[in-house]
Amino acid sequence: MTAKTPLIEPAAYHCRQAAEKLFKGLLVGKAIDVPRTHDLERLAALLVEPYEEFADDIQALAILSPWSVVTRYPQLESDVGITRDDVLQAIHGLTELRDKVLALASQTLSRTA
Repeated sequence: MTAKTPLIEPAAYHCRQAAEKLFKGLLVGKAIDVPRTHDLERLAALLVEPYEEFADDIQALAILSPWSVVTRYPQLESDVGITRDDVLQAIHGLTELRDKVLALASQTLSRTA
């Protein structure tokens, strides 16, 4: 993202993928069956109640769901509309949620030790 001509679509795709993996990891963390889906909104709906402290973060990332299609198949969408700022905001949101999850995991591990 810092390059003179950043690779916005590939970065957007990988942000969406990271959100999916993070969501599925959270489901596993609560022993919730992980559905065979790539739909971030569907995964987010399963997470909001058991992770209510992260609900806003989860909902903010759920909107990345369409990024997998529009970035991989640009011919389906003539104007993808994803900007550098959109990707940077997604990276920030992913980093924040990841950090919160790591802090929660650390607290949980220290209580069980």
